[in-house]
Amino acid sequence: MNWLILIAALAQMPPARVQTRPIERREVAPTLTLVGTAMPMARTVVSSEIPGIVAELPIDMGDAVRAGEVLCRLRRDPRRMALDEATAALQRLEAAHAEAAAMVRKAEFDRNRMEGLWRKAQCSEKEFRDSVAEFDAAMARADSALHAVESQRALVERMRDQLDRTEIRAPFDGRIVAKLTEVGQWLAEGGAVAEMVALRTIRVRVNVPESVARFADIGAPIHVRFDALEGDFVGKLARIADAGDAQARTFPADVDVENASHQIKAGMFARVDFPAAPARPQLIVPKDAVLRRDGRTLIYVLRNRDAGSMAEPTTVSIVAEVDADVAVSGKGLVPGMLVVVRGNERLFGTVPVLPEPMTSPTAHAASDSSAPAAAPAAATSRPDGSGGAAR
Repeated sequence: MNWLILIAALAQMPPARVQTRPIERREVAPTLTLVGTAMPMARTVVSSEIPGIVAELPIDMGDAVRAGEVLCRLRRDPRRMALDEATAALQRLEAAHAEAAAMVRKAEFDRNRMEGLWRKAQCSEKEFRDSVAEFDAAMARADSALHAVESQRALVERMRDQLDRTEIRAPFDGRIVAKLTEVGQWLAEGGAVAEMVALRTIRVRVNVPESVARFADIGAPIHVRFDALEGDFVGKLARIADAGDAQARTFPADVDVENASHQIKAGMFARVDFPAAPARPQLIVPKDAVLRRDGRTLIYVLRNRDAGSMAEPTTVSIVAEVDADVAVSGKGLVPGMLVVVRGNERLFGTVPVLPEPMTSPTAHAASDSSAPAAAPAAATSRPDGSGGAAR
C-alpha cells in the first residue's frame, strides 16, 4: 500500500529540470591504469667540503630554499685570520720578487758594459766572466722569488676558497626534507648538513607491461591521479627504459608532472593511465553525466514518450577518460543521443524531465575553479570502471 502511495505522489510531482549534452564520437586510445610512486626530480644530501664547527643553521625541515641560498655557516674566524696571514706573506714575497727583478736589471747592465770593455780589450776576461755569472745568479734568484710568489698566491686562493666554503649553499631550488646537523656540532670533511629534494616537477615512476610499452610516445600527455589529492593531473611521458625486468616483463617509465604548488609530495601513491592500444572511435559523455549507485556505473539517457521527455538510467562501462569527458560503452547508446549532465543526482528510476541544453560544453569546467588544469588529447581509465567521474 505504501508503494502505491509513493508512486501516486511521484506521478503528481512536476518534471525535474535538467541540462543535457549529446553523446559524441571521437578517436580515443584505451588506457591501462598502472600504479606508481611520486619521486623528486633531484634528491641530494648536502655536505660540507671542509671540516669545521657549525656556527649558523638557518634552515628547518620543510623550508623552501633557492639555489645558492645559505643552508649552513661554519665558524669563519680561524680561516679568516689564516687568510690574512697568508695574504701578508704574499705581499712580502712580491716585494722580494720586485727586488730580485731590480737586481737582474742591474746585473744585465753590468754584463753588457763589461762585454763592451772586453771586446775593446779594456778589461780582463775574468772580469767579463764574473759579470756574466752575476747576471745568471740574479736571474736564478728572480726565478726563485717568482716561484715563491706563485706558490703563495695559490695558497691564498685556496684559503680564500676554503673561507667561502664555510658557507654551505643549496645546489638547486627545492625543499629541506631533513636537517642532519645542529649548531655547535663538529662537521668532518664530507659531513652531512641537510637532505633536500627538487619538487617543482614530480617524476612518477611506473612499470609498464611489455604488452603496452610499444604504444608509449615520448612527450605524450598522460593523466595521473594521486589517492591523497583531489582531481587529475596531466604530465608528459619523459622516458621509458630500453631494458626491463626479465621476470616481471615490465619496463620502467617516468611521467613528469608539473608541481608548482608543491601539493604533490615525494613518495605519494599514484595511478597513471597509460596508453594500451591505438586510438579508435569511442562514445564520449561529460564526466558529470556518470553516476555510481549500488555498484553500478550509469548515465541518464533522454527518451521521448507520449507524455514528454523521460530520463532513463542506462548501465555503462568506462573505457577511458578524456580531459573533462569520459569514453563509455553501453547497450543502445549512439552518437547524438542526449544524456543528463545537470540534475541527474536527483533522478531515481525512469522519470519525466524538462531538458535544457547546456550553454557550453566547457561551462562547468570553467566554473569549477578548484579543478586542476587539464592538457588536451589524453585518455585515461580506471581499474574499477568508474573513470573517477561517478558520484
